[in-house]
Amino acid sequence: MLALSVIGAAGFSAIVMAIMLVREKRRTRGLEAETAALRRRAEELEAASHARSRFLAMMSHEIRTPLTGIVGFGEALADEPLTPAGRRAVESIRRASRSLQGLLGDILDFSRIDADALPMQRVPTDLDALLNEVRDEFVPQARQRGLAFGLTVTDGARRWTETDPLRLRQIVVNLVSNAIRYTETGMVRIAASTAPDEHDRIVIRVIDTGLGIAPDDRRRIFDVFAQATERDVVQNADGGGVGLGLAIADGLVRAMGGTIALDSALGEGSTFTVTLPLPACAAPPAASKAADPPPSGEPASVLLVDDIEMNRDLFAGMLARAGHRVVAAPDGETALRRLAEDRFDLAFIDIQMPFMDGIELTRRIRASGDPAVARLPIVALSAAAYGEDRARAEAAGMNDYVTKPATRDDIAAAVARVRAGRAQAGPIAAVPAPAEAPAPSALDRAEFELQRETFGDERLLRFLGMLEAELGRRDAAIDEAAGRDDRAEIGQHAHAIASASGNLGFRHLMGLGRTLEHEVAGLSPEALAASVDELRRAIADAVAEIADVRAELDAGASEQRAAG
Repeated sequence: MLALSVIGAAGFSAIVMAIMLVREKRRTRGLEAETAALRRRAEELEAASHARSRFLAMMSHEIRTPLTGIVGFGEALADEPLTPAGRRAVESIRRASRSLQGLLGDILDFSRIDADALPMQRVPTDLDALLNEVRDEFVPQARQRGLAFGLTVTDGARRWTETDPLRLRQIVVNLVSNAIRYTETGMVRIAASTAPDEHDRIVIRVIDTGLGIAPDDRRRIFDVFAQATERDVVQNADGGGVGLGLAIADGLVRAMGGTIALDSALGEGSTFTVTLPLPACAAPPAASKAADPPPSGEPASVLLVDDIEMNRDLFAGMLARAGHRVVAAPDGETALRRLAEDRFDLAFIDIQMPFMDGIELTRRIRASGDPAVARLPIVALSAAAYGEDRARAEAAGMNDYVTKPATRDDIAAAVARVRAGRAQAGPIAAVPAPAEAPAPSALDRAEFELQRETFGDERLLRFLGMLEAELGRRDAAIDEAAGRDDRAEIGQHAHAIASASGNLGFRHLMGLGRTLEHEVAGLSPEALAASVDELRRAIADAVAEIADVRAELDAGASEQRAAG
């Protein structure tokens, strides 16, 4: 009887253990499923973040390119004899283009702040000089509105400090601009001092006697796209802006380890208080020396390289008006031929060109066996506004950098900087090209997997078959059109290729198609042939990738049918 009891107890224990194991297995499977779902979600978020960055970079370039023409030709038109009405119209164009340029910069800056990807530098900065520059910039605007404008800097705040001068200036400029916009009478003032009992921290206040901010609005004043109330905007002749300035100032202050606060009363004005860690540092040796005299205005011989005809005409006109001799080239190969045939004092080179971009062209120039060519001062031209682009230009051996849209003063300043420093620069060491980068993947797998999850294997197989057939037709057609030099038809086929391939994750092919579509009209015969060949090679790569993916999907679809 005792033996039966023992066996029964052992059997019961085994049953309990089995139940516990089953429950644990189910719990483990649930955790694995949750982990897999979280991993997929993280990958989707990362893909979305990359897509947003690509979109912003592309839109920055696409918007800045036509804006370059608007700004530059607006300046050129202002130099012509005009009627009073015509001059007012030109000034309106110039004001609007400057406003659009500032808005574009704000959008890009906020996107970088939002992604925690805004590069910061720390260089010795004269705080007193920086604040005085901001004051000088806004005095005319304040006077135009009938406002008094002042600056007070205590002795403790008159210091050199290591910080990012561009971002610090942007914070103060955004706050002052906001103060002037919402102040109808009275004054706007900047006040800088050391923080009480914390001499390594600087307090910068922007004070105005403007409209003030209601308590309900104070809670959201640093939110994106937050504006004053509708009544305030109507009262303010300049409008309420788009609400990015204060959000950017807030993000920059936090990125620099500081705080920003608001004290305001409706109808009495506002005070924005920024507190930043800005410990004193020694002035750099160069700061105590007299500035180098400006270079002479002697004409220079300039090589201008840009793939967009409008830009070549614009910048050539700016340089020619300053008395310089300009030779223009539409692409890298032409530029290298011009360098072999002629001698130049400096070059302006666009970074983003098809086939041979400005970075590669600079590397080839620096590697030239001709010392006069290898030492040529080079100024980068780019519609990209990110710090990484400047770093790439510098690493390739470029001497200076101008962001489009560029004004006549921007171009003249770049020429002056390069020519002033040329005597001290000496020979520029050739910058070796990096190891050859791997060829871009034909298929963006992350994007493709999202499509696979959306449509399933069977439908995606059908889509891939349709794409393969379309690419085959377009490949033959674009080859035939290229043989006839029918550029309109080439552009149509390139557009169709880009549209069809991008939808399924063939991003490289899509990019080549779009580039050819937009640039086909202005390409030289040699450049056109090279572009078509590159596109056709990408089509062949995409078709090969489609074959591999179809084999993978065939297996998946078979499993789906078997499971069903």
